[in-house]
Amino acid sequence: MAGDPRARTPTAAERRARCLWLAQLASYRSGVIARLVDVLGSIDAAVSCAETDIRRALTVSRRGKLGARGESGGEEDGYQPRLALEGEVAPRRRHEDKRGRGRDAAPVERMTDEAEFAALLAAGDQAIDEATLSASVVTWCDELYPPALLGLYDPPPALFVGGCCAPASLAILDERPVVAVVGSRSPSPYGAEMTAALARDLARAGAIVVSGMALGLDATAHAAAVAEAEGVLTPATVGVLGCGVDVVYPRSNEWLFAAVRRCGLLVSEFWFGVPARAWRFPARNRVIAGLAAAVVIVEGSERSGSLITADYALEIGRDVFAVPGEAGRRLSAGPHKLLRQGAALCESAGDVLAALSVGMSGTLGRQVGAAPNAAAPTRTGLLAGAAGRVAEAIVAELDGAERTIDELAARTGSPSAEVAAVVSALEVEGIVSVGAGRCRLRRGSSP
Repeated sequence: MAGDPRARTPTAAERRARCLWLAQLASYRSGVIARLVDVLGSIDAAVSCAETDIRRALTVSRRGKLGARGESGGEEDGYQPRLALEGEVAPRRRHEDKRGRGRDAAPVERMTDEAEFAALLAAGDQAIDEATLSASVVTWCDELYPPALLGLYDPPPALFVGGCCAPASLAILDERPVVAVVGSRSPSPYGAEMTAALARDLARAGAIVVSGMALGLDATAHAAAVAEAEGVLTPATVGVLGCGVDVVYPRSNEWLFAAVRRCGLLVSEFWFGVPARAWRFPARNRVIAGLAAAVVIVEGSERSGSLITADYALEIGRDVFAVPGEAGRRLSAGPHKLLRQGAALCESAGDVLAALSVGMSGTLGRQVGAAPNAAAPTRTGLLAGAAGRVAEAIVAELDGAERTIDELAARTGSPSAEVAAVVSALEVEGIVSVGAGRCRLRRGSSP
């Protein structure tokens, strides 16, 4: 940044470049923005001060690993990769020779997060070349930046956005009720059915469903909202990522990423190409809580990552709801803990909508409980690979019969959450319809 911002006011272009630089730095080290706020006083000061002040605040020895929140996404979340140590390179790969004996291949060199951070810190904000960036980048300084995130102690300095009419459609987050629906990556059939019903009814009432694009209940919530979004030119769901917006993680959700890009938004605070790492998921959870007016926890253990989202929501004054589960079950422990602590009981979307003063007849033009859009599109190939095989099995089971999600899971041998998500995708494709908790095949449809 040319000149000394302490001697003059930085230009809009300089402030934007600073936001992008900070976004790069925060993509490779946990707690960067919180550290700057602690030292400099505010995010505005970080955007306006001299580069030397940024370096002085961030060039500190790192004692130990990440804090309790930064260490992992929660025990039951199923994402527990080992964190790379500073200076570490990828492990040596094992290859089999013709006799079946293992031999070492050359190590695959890669920069660790800390090495990336050090290089970016040294480069400074003058190294930012905005001409190479996608137009779908909204910084803290821009008018399109969601006002709901401005209240966070450490707001993301930039958001990378993909999907329906992005980034202009970000404005809808300030116009519609936004509800986060999160829960276990390995849910029960009950949890999957409750999540699908909640997300579907919230979307039908005009609310925007936010979740984390993970396996399990996140995927179920997004898919159910997408199923209500066909023919609507505004996003019905927002997926907040723990990796770059151009990275598909997990790969098995590739079909869902395609569907959300068509009928919703994908949002990340992490730079393009940044891979999934354990510490980035709690950071993602704070953005989920920040965007939402209310957070609904469906299922999760007492160490569930979804409880991190609930904690963030409580800290910033958002409404927290919990769906009760069966007594004594591990996946009921998280929601029941929240209920004991004063979270609101959620048995249906109506409980959340009433708290947000939203009627059950929403701006999408359909009543809650109404039949899906009759003018559903033809199959476009969103369901591929493993999801496609599950879809084929589901359609075969529905040929001449109606089934619940639980029955389909038992008959196909697939997890209930995956079945619920695929069923919602089949709704999008106009192949399956769902009503009164039962799935049925539309006449003349095939996967």
